[in-house]
Amino acid sequence: MERDQKQESMILQWKPGSVGVPHVFARSGIFECYGRTESDDYRIVPALGNYQIEIKGSTLTIYDFVVYMALMSMCWKQDIKDEKYRKDTRVNCTLGDLAAYMGNKRTQANAGNVIQSLDRLASTNLKIHDGKAYFRGSLISLTVQFPSSGKILTSTKISILINKDLQSLYIRGRWGNINPLVVRALGRDYTA
Repeated sequence: MERDQKQESMILQWKPGSVGVPHVFARSGIFECYGRTESDDYRIVPALGNYQIEIKGSTLTIYDFVVYMALMSMCWKQDIKDEKYRKDTRVNCTLGDLAAYMGNKRTQANAGNVIQSLDRLASTNLKIHDGKAYFRGSLISLTVQFPSSGKILTSTKISILINKDLQSLYIRGRWGNINPLVVRALGRDYTA
């Protein structure tokens, strides 16, 4: 069965040479700089402004932010025919491709860090509300094609579907630009 690209798409309007970051990500503790915790219940996340944020599951880290931004950058490069700014939200690559895109070497250790981060991004649920927009869910869905050995390799194929409901966080005036070189530097400085 052929998939409908339009159903798996978002409008992303940033310019080449940058990556769009929702203000709520930059102005809250969604992506933390310190220890990781797990929670079966929603807990409140500190935020500036009118944001009301709750998170359930694993605490997301700066490394998870870097992985997410790399995915958004890869997504931005996938135009849907004849529609300016409409981007395909399915990213197909290998763990090594994603590690390299983040500025890391294609090693088994880096592939392991990436898959751990993708697991957190797929299993952590967020509720974000600011009076104008509402988002609820995980940031991505993940499919992994493990080799017969079951080992995580740089050649392990992954298919990531970025949650199209994030569109509400990418409406004009609700996001800012970040230089992808800064994101890559963060990716090299933090480990999963």
